[in-house]
Amino acid sequence: MISIVKNFTETESILTSAFDSDIHSMCFHNWAPGIFEPNYRKKSNFKMINILALDVDGGCTIKEAKRRFDGFNFALLPTKNHQKPKHGIVEDRFRVVIPLNNTCTDRKQYAATWNFAAELWPFIDPACKDESRFYYPSTSIAYYALGNPFPLQPVRETSKRQAPEVERNINYVPGSVKNLLMFGTTFGSRNNTIFRASCDLFRAKFTLEEVSELLRPTTDLEQEEFVRAINSALNAVSE
Repeated sequence: MISIVKNFTETESILTSAFDSDIHSMCFHNWAPGIFEPNYRKKSNFKMINILALDVDGGCTIKEAKRRFDGFNFALLPTKNHQKPKHGIVEDRFRVVIPLNNTCTDRKQYAATWNFAAELWPFIDPACKDESRFYYPSTSIAYYALGNPFPLQPVRETSKRQAPEVERNINYVPGSVKNLLMFGTTFGSRNNTIFRASCDLFRAKFTLEEVSELLRPTTDLEQEEFVRAINSALNAVSE
């Protein structure tokens, strides 16, 4: 479900239950990721949102994005400036659209979710982060992958998030994970170790953000491999 935008401000909600239908609409209409009531695109009229919309204006190619977003249900949609000169630079420019695991009705929660995505993929454009953002139609669907939806993140009380302190929180962590937090992963079993620890933490009701914060210091896995491991664990526990 997205908003088709008319005259930059007036909107019309497209009510679909299929993510791929939304993607096709993004290639033929001006659009915004949020739904508004009344049908006028501004933040105070925000009603809900079902997708995470990310903009890549350089810094990552479509080929690289296929790997970096692996594990999620996502689409890569080139923009009208894709592989065209912009400020004298020719680069891949595209949007990444991922369905959310639940409908979001809180602007602060969507902001927290987008900010977590920016930690996973720091190349996304921070100028395109709000639910009322206006987008021109994409030129095509460059890539589509099945996988997990993106999990909504909790709203933090403070604007600056602090990483959890293992010494303070270790009594609340499942026993199977405590050794990993103290000694880290060993070469040759890093992916499986992170996967199993993530499963245990998800079963203990830790959020994706908390799991990422706890386990990231325990391994030297590349960020994409790390994200793929914890995302696979989330999918396994959710089934």
